[in-house]
Amino acid sequence: MGALLNRFGFRITSILGCLSCSVGLAMGSFVPTVVSLYMAFSLPFALGVSAIYVSAPIIVTRYFNKRRSIALGIVTSGQGLGTMILGPALRALVDVIDWRNTFRVFSGVLLLASLSGSFLHQGTSSPNGHKAPPPKKFRLNLSLLKNRTVLTLITTAGAYAFSRMVPYVHLVSIMRHC
Repeated sequence: MGALLNRFGFRITSILGCLSCSVGLAMGSFVPTVVSLYMAFSLPFALGVSAIYVSAPIIVTRYFNKRRSIALGIVTSGQGLGTMILGPALRALVDVIDWRNTFRVFSGVLLLASLSGSFLHQGTSSPNGHKAPPPKKFRLNLSLLKNRTVLTLITTAGAYAFSRMVPYVHLVSIMRHC
């Protein structure tokens, strides 16, 4: 996603990330089995989320110089707060409408959220006036995967994301019975 961000810029990457999530949710709402749900939903949604998660902190560091740490804190806490609110919101929507329509509602929300990318500054200089280097040609370089430290960080980040998401989303149904 970093290469995509470098090649196409913040605006295109954030819009494509939201659209990819929206498409994944919409496609997932029409599938008949769990296996096809994994195939139709997981890949486009994962690609979109990674584009959004990579773009957000980089956009903040480009837009803010004076109070960058506060802005990064707000963005980071917003991601966590959104994840925490997501569990009860999903549970409430699934109780009112079925899971397929819940996927469609969130697909529409993400479709609307993709419009927010059009407000980002797109150009060769940052909004604060510093000249940015021209975008490089898109190239997929997997040589970092040979480094043990990088593999350890990837594994740790995956375990962290899994352990962070599971309680928010899945423990809501257990807590309702307590």
